[in-house]
Amino acid sequence: MVMKAIKESRIIVFYENYASSQWCLTEMAKIMECKEQENITALPVFYKVNPNEVRGGRKSNNIAIAKHESKLGKDSKKLKRWKEALLDAGNLSEWHLNDGDDESKLIQEIVKEISTTLLVPTPLHVGVVSSDVGVCLDDGFISNNMTLYGLLEVE
Repeated sequence: MVMKAIKESRIIVFYENYASSQWCLTEMAKIMECKEQENITALPVFYKVNPNEVRGGRKSNNIAIAKHESKLGKDSKKLKRWKEALLDAGNLSEWHLNDGDDESKLIQEIVKEISTTLLVPTPLHVGVVSSDVGVCLDDGFISNNMTLYGLLEVE
């Protein structure tokens, strides 16, 4: 079940110590394998790291990989798969977030991309609720006494 969920995921969030986690490396390698074999779109997010650091230029990644190598052995298939997947994923350029960037804008970009390109259209019912409800809108304005519309998936 976990591997099925990984196969269906497409977003990989790279962060400073990403390579220290065997689980993260295994998940990323599986997503990249599915990208190649099943032609899915992999969407990397580089959270305060540069893509070339993911490809092998970051000292902390190199240290983490060396630790994995000491446990698994230099000729480990798993280790080789992780290194290849890091290189491939680092060559994909999707989203970058650097220090000082607005995280909420990046999240909005990701949601927009996913909702317009990856989601399979599903028939929806519209539900309407009218009442005195305070809602925080995108521009920060809070409105009362609004009509809210909700979309419900039809199964």
